[in-house]
Amino acid sequence: MRTTLWNLLSNDVGNHSLKYGITIPMIQRDYAQGRLNPKSVEIRNQFISDIKNSIIRVKEEGSEPLELDFVYGYIQNDVFYPLDGQQRLTTLYLLHWYLAFKDGILPNYVKKLSKFTYQIRQTSNDFFRRILELNVSDIDISDPENKISDHIKNQSWFLSRWSADNTIFSCLNVIDLLHVKFYDSGISLKQIINDDEPSVVFNFLDIEELGMSDDLYIKMNARGVSLTGFENLKAELSKLIKESNFNNLHRYSYEHTEGISDFDMYTYFITKVDTVWSDFFWNLRNKVTHVFDDKLLNLLSFIAMTNKALSDPESFEINKNKFISGEYLPSFYQFIESDLLTESSIINYIDILDFLVEKYQAYSDYNAYSNHYFSLYHILEDKAFNGNYTLLATERIRLYAMMNFLPLTRDLENGAEEFFRIERLISNLSSVSNVYNNYEDLYTSLKGLDDIVKNYSGDIYGQFLSNEISGFYREQITEEQIKIILITRSDDWKSLIHEIESDPYLQGHILVLFKYSGIWDNYKEHLFLEWDDQDFTTFHEKLKLYFLKYRMYFIHDGVKEYKNQLFRSAMLAIGDYMIYSKNFHFVDNGFNRDISWKRFFRESNNPRYEGSSNVLKQLLDETDPGISDTDNLKRILKTYKPLVTDWRSYFLDHPELIFYLSGYVYFEKDCNLIYLLNASKYSVKAIEMRTYLLQKKLSDLGIITVIAYSQEYSRSIITQIGKRKTKVIFDHDNEDQYILLERGKGRSVYHTEDDAAKYIVNNYGQ
Repeated sequence: MRTTLWNLLSNDVGNHSLKYGITIPMIQRDYAQGRLNPKSVEIRNQFISDIKNSIIRVKEEGSEPLELDFVYGYIQNDVFYPLDGQQRLTTLYLLHWYLAFKDGILPNYVKKLSKFTYQIRQTSNDFFRRILELNVSDIDISDPENKISDHIKNQSWFLSRWSADNTIFSCLNVIDLLHVKFYDSGISLKQIINDDEPSVVFNFLDIEELGMSDDLYIKMNARGVSLTGFENLKAELSKLIKESNFNNLHRYSYEHTEGISDFDMYTYFITKVDTVWSDFFWNLRNKVTHVFDDKLLNLLSFIAMTNKALSDPESFEINKNKFISGEYLPSFYQFIESDLLTESSIINYIDILDFLVEKYQAYSDYNAYSNHYFSLYHILEDKAFNGNYTLLATERIRLYAMMNFLPLTRDLENGAEEFFRIERLISNLSSVSNVYNNYEDLYTSLKGLDDIVKNYSGDIYGQFLSNEISGFYREQITEEQIKIILITRSDDWKSLIHEIESDPYLQGHILVLFKYSGIWDNYKEHLFLEWDDQDFTTFHEKLKLYFLKYRMYFIHDGVKEYKNQLFRSAMLAIGDYMIYSKNFHFVDNGFNRDISWKRFFRESNNPRYEGSSNVLKQLLDETDPGISDTDNLKRILKTYKPLVTDWRSYFLDHPELIFYLSGYVYFEKDCNLIYLLNASKYSVKAIEMRTYLLQKKLSDLGIITVIAYSQEYSRSIITQIGKRKTKVIFDHDNEDQYILLERGKGRSVYHTEDDAAKYIVNNYGQ
């Protein structure tokens, strides 16, 4: 029979006699909904919010009450002993107690509220009895700083050992949450005990009356696992969609054995989620537990969070960090609390699910491409399905772009090709490595992307040439516009551009080759590249040749490995090509945003780095494709090294210095004092280069020395020769100086490395 907690406490349950109320039996566990682990926090927040919403809907809309399924147990000596429903009943009881306490009417209801007891342990039972003695006048509950739990713990009857009782601990936490949820809600006890308009009901079952034994408890609780997070979400989300004002605004076609039906969003969602979509994820299930719907839940959270990064970037960052830490768990309650379940997120969710099952031919054709610039499916599978909230800004941008362009391209005649073009553009725009430092940068790109989506009319290339594009690296936008003009010019251009873009190190960023071939500057002077056929042929051959020479030296992670830093030495012989990030660097392999060749290429249009960029251009210009890369570099080094008279000569004579510590170098006194750094910033571990070279020479001559940082001279010096505490300090004051400080001999000065070494060998040698 359907009834309420108040009916049980009032002994008003048909022909059942519950004269002495409800007792939680010994067989039960502690009350758990007030625990502090994330799952318990989630459960109680959801449950209490559901109760509150039901009370409001019943009062304001005359809605049906919230149904809590079965509460079953046995009756003995006019007492009901619940076997299933303990957690729900206890939370409901605490709500009744709180509302009576809050409104100062607790004494009026003590008789009935005292009919709820705990057998599990005496301390728990004492707690439920004692809280009926509290008076709201003893605490200002309007002050948010005053927690009711603290007030209870400060009572003289609250024994210290009670804090170790898990049921009491949980009750205190739930009471505090009830206060947060209900204090200023306008909800009173009379509302929830009104039998004419009940707000929360359950189905009461006396198992002994049905001829069953206590064993049923074990059997019924072994009937299967509890509802998963997604099953709860599915039910709640379906309800949200059905009651929304956008349900009928979006229509979906559904193909079945009898034809094609036109469904509203709610009907479409509940139909697909238990069939085609679930079938897809079933193939991705955990092979041990067979659980798969966590992936559906995680996917929704990722889509919703990506939209939140655009609508409220600061809230996005907070939520993201809480999901990463585990403080937040993906669930309907958390999505609602974080304002994630928006109309656009639900639409995107449905579109992505339809993409995964290839509902439209355009999706199948698109997936059939073999040369994708990135894989949307891999972003989903590697991160979204698995709840990895450390999704990179680049991946979020790509996810946002693809899920919003899906419905815009699927019905186009060339939908797959158009979607592939969008993939290519978004891949290139989103992978510029120095752009995304924080969530504000992510927002900027998402805002620019949102403008592109809103203005889209079926031709992404045409849109890029005719509309103002923003939100991404300015040079990359220009580069994409140049490439669109060339790609649409001829198949030869299309083939060449795509070949260069697919280079494993360039990865779609080819500004440097546009710059060297003259295409970039020509575009700046003549928008839309209004060339004649001969111009197109000439620039095509120049770009092709520069790419050929580039590939002689560069591989998947940067410059090839050459003995004795041959490539960097050849570059250095031509000129100073170093790049600056906190200090100067000889340029690293890999993809570091600050000191890699990727950064070097990106700066090729930056006037500040024109000199550095021209060094590489000159090296490529002097490269002969007819001979090997190594022979080219040796020839260039041989040609230019004799012309070098500045600081570069030290590194050309000693190429091992280029990456002796980290590749970072710090200069002082017009480059006459050079420090080899172990990190990007100068520190006491930095080694003065000329001192190091003297140490190296002495070592080759059999003299052991020690270099250490000197507070007195604010630099690294030789502090020991052999076993003697002799100091050697290199300084430059208009000319080189090696200053020796010897005990008993004083100070001596030498103006060349050879002179200093000669003296030391003669006086410290064996």
